[in-house]
Amino acid sequence: MSETRSAEAPYTAHEVAEMLSCSEYIVNQRAVRGDLPGIQWGRSWVFPRGALHAQLDRLALEAASERAASRAPAVSLVQPTPSAAPRKPGRAPKVLPVLR
Repeated sequence: MSETRSAEAPYTAHEVAEMLSCSEYIVNQRAVRGDLPGIQWGRSWVFPRGALHAQLDRLALEAASERAASRAPAVSLVQPTPSAAPRKPGRAPKVLPVLR
């Protein structure tokens, strides 16, 4: 007689490892660190389906946001408006000697 898993049953560490293409060790370590939402059940970890999917969505969005922020900013075609207050005079730039 074969066991049928309920669609609501939590994932096992083995199932999560297969889903993420990594080892169970990595899944367990991520659970211990709090990166993956899991519950330690005895010596094993289980991962509620909804919480795991929500966390993976958050991590994916954060990673995409970090990648977008690290790109060079787009060139702006809008000219900056001069400020109303006049600028204070600064130090004059150093004069470099002419090399011949």
